[in-house]
Amino acid sequence: MAHGEFPKAQALLRDTIAVGPHALWPRVVLSHALIQEGRDLDAAEQALRDVLALDPGNAEARNNLAVLLRNRERGAADQVFAGTAGDRPAPKASYDSFVADTRSDAAMVWERASEDEAGNEPARRNPHV
Repeated sequence: MAHGEFPKAQALLRDTIAVGPHALWPRVVLSHALIQEGRDLDAAEQALRDVLALDPGNAEARNNLAVLLRNRERGAADQVFAGTAGDRPAPKASYDSFVADTRSDAAMVWERASEDEAGNEPARRNPHV
C-alpha cells in the first residue's frame, strides 16, 4: 500500500479474509486501504462495519466510521448547495479531509475526557492539537 497499489493490496486482504473470516487485523487493514484510496467509500464503510461486528469496542473503527459517515453527509450537502451533486472530489482531497477531521475529532474527545464531572475546564491540554 505504501506505493499506492491499493487494488493489489485489497485483493490480497480479501483473499486473507476469505481464508480466515474471523481474523480482525486483515479487516482493519482493508478498511485503511479503502479509505486511503478514496474510490469506494461504500466498501470502506462495510469494511469498518465488519471490523465492528467482530470487535464492537474497536475505537479506531468506530471513530473512522463516524468520520466517514459525517464526511459523506457533509459532502452531499455541500454538493447540493454548490449545485454539483453527482461530482466526486478527488480521492487525495477526500483523504486529506478525512485525516484532518479525524485529528480534530480525537482532540475533541481528549478534551471531553479530560473535563471533570463538574464541567470545569479540561484538566490537561495538549499544546500540539
